[in-house]
Amino acid sequence: MAANHGGDPDGPRRIGPLQIAIALALVPAVGIAATGAVKQLRAQHVVAVVPAPTAAPAPVARSHPDLASTVPVGVDVVYWANWDGALGPPYTLHAVDWSGRDRGTIALPATSDGGRAAQQPAVAASPDGRALLVDRDVYAANGSWLGQMPFGGQTLWADDSQHLCHMSPLPGANGVQVDLLGPDGILWATARLPTTEAESGDSPSLLSCSANAMRADVLLSTTMQGVANEVMGLDLQAGRAPVQRPICTGDCVGSPVASPDGQLFAYVDAARHPVVVSMASGATQRLETSGWPVAFSGDSRALVVALDAVGSGTTLTSVPGLQLLDWRTGRVVWSRSDGQTVPQWALPLPGPGVVAVAACDYRPGTGAFPSGPCGLDILTATAGGGTTSTHAGQGLDFAFSAGPF
Repeated sequence: MAANHGGDPDGPRRIGPLQIAIALALVPAVGIAATGAVKQLRAQHVVAVVPAPTAAPAPVARSHPDLASTVPVGVDVVYWANWDGALGPPYTLHAVDWSGRDRGTIALPATSDGGRAAQQPAVAASPDGRALLVDRDVYAANGSWLGQMPFGGQTLWADDSQHLCHMSPLPGANGVQVDLLGPDGILWATARLPTTEAESGDSPSLLSCSANAMRADVLLSTTMQGVANEVMGLDLQAGRAPVQRPICTGDCVGSPVASPDGQLFAYVDAARHPVVVSMASGATQRLETSGWPVAFSGDSRALVVALDAVGSGTTLTSVPGLQLLDWRTGRVVWSRSDGQTVPQWALPLPGPGVVAVAACDYRPGTGAFPSGPCGLDILTATAGGGTTSTHAGQGLDFAFSAGPF
């Protein structure tokens, strides 16, 4: 999951109840607006992949206080919190392991920018939960400070939980640069993606970061009629060309989601069906379910889909819920009725894990969402190839790297 750290002077983006209710009520009718602009063809990109320097830059050298934490070292966890807006710092994150057992807390400092009032920090956990990116600073789960990311741009944890990708504007030219960094700030690899002004469209966004596959995926989006959005697969090793996949020619909804290794992504087509695309081959698989993709499972074999809500105007009449689908066969692996979520509230779990999904309840007849408590479902694989679900974090309003409803 991507998080903007240091680039937004107003702090982390928050999702309010009214925004979610309106989005759920209106999303079946929403599409990317087409403009009257003349169709322009995109040229193939040439990406300069720059190996890490022989003499790596030194980590940030400064004294930095550790955080108060009771989270044990070496345990895979996910995080949730109840930050209702009334609480001040320190902001407490609760850690639970994949069995749903409480594994302690870590206290986060407030974001401070130019002397303005303290705000809740922007925080993103590594896939295994053993490290946290808090604004620009990286901490171990036990509170030890590990290093700092560059200012501005967009930062995303890699799939190995040991590195991070940082995307920033390309110096002196149109385009972006993606750096693979260690938690201590040491540079491991760099890829540059030049673009033309016609290709710029909306700001590029970093979809995935894989240190295991040494690749990153960047979304170039546009609202121009007849011009497709594109996912650019950047090879973080020297000597390889990027993969370029055009998608959603002016008729898809929202942004695609990527698998942890960046080999797959999923988007919603004009008929409101999720479509899974292979970055390597371009092969597509259209799901019969009506809804939008939320996240892939840790092994990329399944996809969490938020089913389309039914409503009239801005009033909801039903919230069908969530499904975890084997996207190759369409088989429902897990489902939850009368609940809903947003893409930032789902986290692929590495290793034997599947996915963790935070969602809020909808109480039929209320016409409003959320109308019940929010909680955390942790889905893990069983020895027989099935999936088990554990409920935790009841009453949460913050999960993983997304703010409260």
